[in-house]
Amino acid sequence: MIREPAFYIGRPIFSLQTMLRQISFRDPRVLPVIPNGTFGRNTYASVRSFQAAYGLPQTGRVDQTVWDAVAAAYEAALRDVFPPEVLPFWPVGQVLRPRAQNPDLYLAQAMLYVLSQRFRDLPTPTFSGTLDAATAKGLRWVQQAAGLPQNGSLDAQTWRILSSLYRGMTGPAAEPMF
Repeated sequence: MIREPAFYIGRPIFSLQTMLRQISFRDPRVLPVIPNGTFGRNTYASVRSFQAAYGLPQTGRVDQTVWDAVAAAYEAALRDVFPPEVLPFWPVGQVLRPRAQNPDLYLAQAMLYVLSQRFRDLPTPTFSGTLDAATAKGLRWVQQAAGLPQNGSLDAQTWRILSSLYRGMTGPAAEPMF
């Protein structure tokens, strides 16, 4: 499930664990941790492994220096996973509702198709350039995963989530997940 940035506000341990987990995908010296919001022994071990890998004192504690180093390493790791935007930008005011026809829908349908090969519960769309029932159903799936209103329309927010999910699930190391 895709989490909006607001999910992490007021949840420093969950945020720390999320960052360490992403860093561990890029840097095998950092032990992975499953984000659960509790600073237990797995989080402690992950922090110590991060500190060792990045030349910091291995205390297992997170002060401002450690937090800043984790945040910087996390941002670098995200650039590997989510490279700069290469997909077309969706105009903020443009909303395509069910039954709309638009050539941009071919690209959205192609992304939904690729994602449907990775997520069994995501319906396979048709390639019609029309926001037909199958495409609307796929968009509702994306909207539900992101916690957005499930209206089956394609707007800038849904496009951002769809294209980010697509970029995150494709590439040389991507394999079917579910």
